[in-house]
Amino acid sequence: MNEDVKFITDFLKCDYEIIEGGLEDDTKIMECYKEHLEKGKKEGYTPLIIIPTDTLTEAIEIFLEDNDAEIEDSKKLINEYIEKSKEVNYKDYLHQNIEDIYDDKEYIEKIKKSFNAPIVEGFEVFDSFGSYYDYSLDNPVTVDLILAKIPTTNPYELACYIPMGGFNDCPNPETQAAIFKYWYEKYNAYPAVVGYDTWELWVEKQPKTEEEARELAIEHYYFCLDRVDQYSENYDHGKLAGTSLKSYVWYFWWD
Repeated sequence: MNEDVKFITDFLKCDYEIIEGGLEDDTKIMECYKEHLEKGKKEGYTPLIIIPTDTLTEAIEIFLEDNDAEIEDSKKLINEYIEKSKEVNYKDYLHQNIEDIYDDKEYIEKIKKSFNAPIVEGFEVFDSFGSYYDYSLDNPVTVDLILAKIPTTNPYELACYIPMGGFNDCPNPETQAAIFKYWYEKYNAYPAVVGYDTWELWVEKQPKTEEEARELAIEHYYFCLDRVDQYSENYDHGKLAGTSLKSYVWYFWWD
């Protein structure tokens, strides 16, 4: 067990399994996650795949320092942030004003145009996770992972168990939890994979109409600006909306 795995699991204080890396195909990981998702519904836990890195360890250490807490106090601190999340107005966060984010008028008009971009055929469909690969390799393989059995049946609370965020444009843990609660109640969206700068959600319900998918794409954008701004050249909200119509995985990352 390396130091990052030990620190993260000591912070969580729950049962877990180690999923060894080196896999070119993540079929076994997806099967493991889905198995624990169903098992957890019966046994009172929610599975969370954690990508252990020194950066994530540092984020948790800063979280403890900012709250003047020791790792022994983690359970109490997690519960405090779960309570904080109940006071967050997720609607305000997901329905921001683009003029309050950017001051470049030309770029603002580009984003507003993107909001109305058509949904066309050929959009990407995601049905498995992707953030746990080592993409520095010529042939990417999965890294070592923690599958934590988080002791809650409220999946949205997982954002408070691994306190990443609060940097750049990434929302803080309590805001993430409030937004995840809304998406869970509407789409059965489970926070499933977390790294120091990524979240992936497993989604059991997709938008029913193109209009709903377009609204969801805008929510995804305000939750994670990079989901469109940094994705690829000529990417727009129409493509993101199309992806949400068919995908079982939502992917977010913050530079």
